[in-house]
Amino acid sequence: DRTVPSGDCPGAAARLRPQVLDARPDLVVLLLGANDCAPGAPGHEDAAALAGRLEALGRAVLDAGARLCLLQYAAPRAADPATAWAHHLLANGPIAEAARRLGVPVVALEPAFAAAERSGVPREALADPVDGVHLRPEGERAAARAVFEGLLRAGLLPPQRTAPTPP
Repeated sequence: DRTVPSGDCPGAAARLRPQVLDARPDLVVLLLGANDCAPGAPGHEDAAALAGRLEALGRAVLDAGARLCLLQYAAPRAADPATAWAHHLLANGPIAEAARRLGVPVVALEPAFAAAERSGVPREALADPVDGVHLRPEGERAAARAVFEGLLRAGLLPPQRTAPTPP
């Protein structure tokens, strides 16, 4: 999905209230913007506009009384760089800018993926080997660890007495 309507997708702005805020969450973790940066997407090169749309989404979350954390995308891990979807990395700058304007934490997922690879997890276990982006189970675990640790560092979760046991 994109931040705004596109084709038969209503866009995150239209879905935020009924699918997220109406549930009255305490915390919203948002990773969005990659599809806005896809080649051929209207305005795909307008980083300032994307930052503004992300800021508006974030403001709606904060105005609803929820805490907010934004996430940044990891680099693609395709077997062949020619098939990798690299456009999602263009969203990381606008994501950081929106977080700065909102005064909320941002968690980069890339360090967790790089650490997983250094520990011996094969690239193809982290993400689809063709596009390098869509996560596989090990990638989901790496992302979950990064988000959990980022939320702890940001003070958005209560301190843990013991470290969680990896699955």
